[in-house]
Amino acid sequence: MSEQVDPQLQVAAPEHVANDVTEAPTTAVEVAANTQEDNTSTSAAPKFASQEEVMAHLKTLLESPETADRTVLEACKSNFYRFHNEIIAKARQQFVAEGHEEADFVAPKLPLEEEFKQLLADIKVRRAEIAAQAEAERQANLARKLEIIEKLKELAADAELIDKKTTTPSKHSKPSGKN
Repeated sequence: MSEQVDPQLQVAAPEHVANDVTEAPTTAVEVAANTQEDNTSTSAAPKFASQEEVMAHLKTLLESPETADRTVLEACKSNFYRFHNEIIAKARQQFVAEGHEEADFVAPKLPLEEEFKQLLADIKVRRAEIAAQAEAERQANLARKLEIIEKLKELAADAELIDKKTTTPSKHSKPSGKN
């Protein structure tokens, strides 16, 4: 008995799904490595073409530091120093090509590096200020919540007292009956 599948019901497998069983990870290490690869490929870390682009991005982050999470800052930092190291390597190659000893090479101080470090420090300070404000707001909210809870406890205690008074007849109440 052969099964025929209705073409309308067929579903195409995503490209990243392995159709061959031998391609599937067999150990926990392989599964973890594949998961890590998936996470790094889908991260929102920006890609930059130059140090100037990194600097421009940091300046926008300084204007709105609440959007500057640690992963974005780390991506900016690694990209900046990747470009920085490329510039240093080119300068070293040129130095050696001019006939000098590589051991005598002293890396030039690049002006963007100081500005980059200052921008990172400024963003760090702004993020710390925002975190402190958020913590102060959380503490104020906690104090307000505790105050409300205490008022509710008092009201509940008063309500119990009122209930007790209404259920017990008082001396001044008239007996119910016909007049």
